[in-house]
Amino acid sequence: VIYQGVPKTQISSLSTVAGISEVSNFDSFTYFMGINQLMAPFNNSLVRKAVAYAIDYNQIVSLENATRANSLFPKPIFGAFDAGAQANFTYNPTYAKQLMTQAGYPNGFPGLLDLYYPPLTYGPEMASVVTVIQHDLGAIGLHIALKPVDAATESHIVNSRQAPLAIYMAGTLSSDPDFLATFSYSNGALNSWGRWGFN
Repeated sequence: VIYQGVPKTQISSLSTVAGISEVSNFDSFTYFMGINQLMAPFNNSLVRKAVAYAIDYNQIVSLENATRANSLFPKPIFGAFDAGAQANFTYNPTYAKQLMTQAGYPNGFPGLLDLYYPPLTYGPEMASVVTVIQHDLGAIGLHIALKPVDAATESHIVNSRQAPLAIYMAGTLSSDPDFLATFSYSNGALNSWGRWGFN
């Protein structure tokens, strides 16, 4: 039996069952947080850069049975970046706060910013992941309201540009990078992620 997407919390218990052996490999999906660059404060590139330095990526990876992504193309797909092909953002909340001050928000952004995610689609660990994001962004003055919704509702909110932040995944059933690029980034694409920013 081959099963994909087993939650990390269940892998250890399954490995103790007689006749079951664990074989791990890379998935064909990359999970990411999309940032709506049309909405304040994310229409300011310094705020987006602050977000990139504010998040503890290693903590998030430790919660999932995952590795850190270097691009939206998952590792099995031709065209994915090598681990050393580009510099990753590092967790640096002090620098992130400096960037927020430079952006004009020394005391943080007033009000709540919604972060949408579909917990039933992305598994039980996703609730822990978004909690880390909520904590880390709150530490630099970006106060996050978590919005768990079903996948269809999230897609509607994202595509209508009403979401400040959203957890999504990029992937393809094909190993052809053109399929993913055309599906997600071309004019009229379903998700049109090319109009969003990523971290």
